[in-house]
Formats: sequence, C-alpha cells, structure tokens
Amino acid sequence: MRQVILCQHGARHRYALARILEQQHRLKALYTDSSDHSMLGRVATFLDPLLPVPPLNRLAARRITGVPKEKVFSTDTVIIHDCLSSLFRKQVSEQTRWGTWLSSKMIHWGVEPGDIIYNMYCENLTFLQYARKIPGVTIITDMYINPLLRDIVAQFHVADAPAPRGVDLFSKTLLRQICQLSDQILCPSNFVREGVLKLSPETAERIRVCPYGSSLSSQKSTETVQKGRFFWAGGTWFRKGLHLLAAVADELKKEHPDMEFRAAGISADSVPHAEKFQNITFLGRLDRRQMLREFQMADAFVFPSFCEGMAGVVLEAISCGCPVITTHEAGIDGIIDNRNGILVPTGDVAALRAAILHIYNDREFRNSLQEDPHAILMNYSEEAWSDRLEVLLNSLDDMPPYSEKR
Repeated sequence: MRQVILCQHGARHRYALARILEQQHRLKALYTDSSDHSMLGRVATFLDPLLPVPPLNRLAARRITGVPKEKVFSTDTVIIHDCLSSLFRKQVSEQTRWGTWLSSKMIHWGVEPGDIIYNMYCENLTFLQYARKIPGVTIITDMYINPLLRDIVAQFHVADAPAPRGVDLFSKTLLRQICQLSDQILCPSNFVREGVLKLSPETAERIRVCPYGSSLSSQKSTETVQKGRFFWAGGTWFRKGLHLLAAVADELKKEHPDMEFRAAGISADSVPHAEKFQNITFLGRLDRRQMLREFQMADAFVFPSFCEGMAGVVLEAISCGCPVITTHEAGIDGIIDNRNGILVPTGDVAALRAAILHIYNDREFRNSLQEDPHAILMNYSEEAWSDRLEVLLNSLDDMPPYSEKR
C-alpha cells in the first residue's frame, strides 16, 4: 500500500482529508503551513480565549485532529514572510507566496521513491518540480476551483468589482504547468472538469470527478418558514452573485413589499455603492447556530455564483431542508433542475427573478423541492468521499506514474 504526502495551505475542509487518509492507513505525512502544531499556532491557541483579535482567532481555529503528531509537519514560514514583506513594503508575487515559500520546507521534509503527493490547485510548484524528478513518485492535484476563474469572472465584470487576489491571480500558464506535472487531476464537480479540459485538453485521461464530502446530515427544522424571505451567504459579493440578487430585490420589493432579502458572511461596508444594495439586509458573519436558523426560516437559499469548485454552503442549505436556487457553476452536480432545486443560467437576472417568483407563488412546488434531502446528501458525505478516494488510491498502487509512461 503506497503512502500519501498531503500538501495543503490553510485548513481546507478542516483537515478532513488528512483524517480520511489516516483512517485508510495511507497518510505518510501532512505538510502544511501554520496550525496548532506550529510555534505561532500554539501561541495563538493559548491566547485565543483571552484576546478577541480576528487574525489570532483564525489561526487558533486551525486545529488538526485525528492525525498523529509525528505525521504533522507545520511551519510558520508563510506568515513570517508575509509579515516581513508587509513591514518592508515589499511586493511579492502570488506565485512566490503560494508556490515557493512552503515548497522550500517541503523539500527539506522530504519525499521518497514510490510516494504519492496529494497537492492542491496550483500551490507548491517548486516542490512538485522537485518531486517529479524522483523515480516512482505519483502526483495528484486537487483542482478545487475552476482554473478558468479569471476568464469566467471577467465575462461578467461590473464597475467596482473587487480585484482578483490570492489564488485568483494565478495565470493559465502556471495552471497548465501544474496539470502537466500531475498524474491524476481530481475535480470536485463537472464544472471544474470542464474548465480543466478547456485549459489543458491533453490531460483528459487523467481527470477524475471526485466530489468532496462533509459531515452534514439532514436537520429537523425547529423554525417556521417565512414566506418571501430569501437568503444568500458568502465571503465575497461579486463572484458569488450578490449584486444579481440585489438587482432582483430592487424589482420585486416594488411588487411584493413583504419580501425580504438577507445576506450573511459580509457587511454593508464590504460592497461599493450601498444604494445598489439598499434592499439587502446585511447580517455580517454568523455562527453555525445562526446560519442554521437562517436556512430553516428562508423561503429559499439563493446562490447565483459565477464560479466555484463545489459550494458547500449549498449543501448546508439542502441539509436544512431549504430549497436552493443556484447555478451549474456552483458545482453541486446532484441538483436536478425543478426536482430538488432550481438551476438558473449564470448572470441571468431575469431567470433569477422568475425562479424566486416561482417559489414565492407556487407553495406546492416550493415544498416539493425540500423533500428527502438525504438522497442528495448521501453522495456528499465524508464516507462517500472516503470511498471515492480509496478506489482511486487502490488503482494507483500498481500503476506507474503517468510521467513514466510518456
């Protein structure tokens, strides 16, 4: 049984992938940046109950569970470099930040012949180039968002849209490099697969659709649904389509003053031209209990995103029995239009308006959308995710890396 070195920046999926690999007796090591196992992470964990400082609290939340301490390699290199760059006002490219800083540590931590490297998106390029030269190493890349994100968002650009940042800034050239280095490319949805095929069609035989899982289960509602109350949640307003919902809200509030449009995750000062969002009630950041209540009281969850990998927030809504109005680009392949949700074309305000009115006016249809959420959630459980990964990894045990077949 071949062993896996998992490489990741941040606490994606709350380190669930590391736990799954450990349970499968596959995890050789977790290579990551700051966490509760690093020096600064331990300090943040100690100070967290005492100091309500958001950056410190976010760092303290990076808690790795279910993985033996000796398998966790965690470094503060990225945070230290960020602080020094800010202190000396030094411009650093995103490729350097994501592709080089942590890579230098990973190279030091090591990789051996026969190891499987599980990497994410276009991170750690320098490490992958190093690992590619070692005989028998297999590289899996988890393409967690559509690699054509910048092009997709540019199609729907509006004035004052936030500038790309972080991984959004990676070039198609770099993304193609990552694809070329990879023996397997995992995509959480068909939408992401479509993007990889357009970007790098020669990698078609190496692409696998492997949806993520979550610990969500069907939640029995303790709240009364408020007719005409529509809910949105996200960390950025533009890519996730809040301005589209705001445009619909402006129209529908004139006809239906009882309608309410609520947004969680961001505050009113996060959007430009507040008058364009005047019919949106901003709730700011909510805890899990508050989110659950919003989902249960909403007539529908509206999420007209332009580009995701697999939007977990849509699954959260479904788990609460809340009907969803979303897009193919949200990456939830289990949604069948007008059967267990409504799918609208990306950027189509008229279609979004019609979908909201359909739910508002046809209560029988609305209620039919929330029947048996368990059926869709089964495919997105952690157990289903683990099973998919196990099948993939078993297939790699006796298969030579693609690079050796070329």
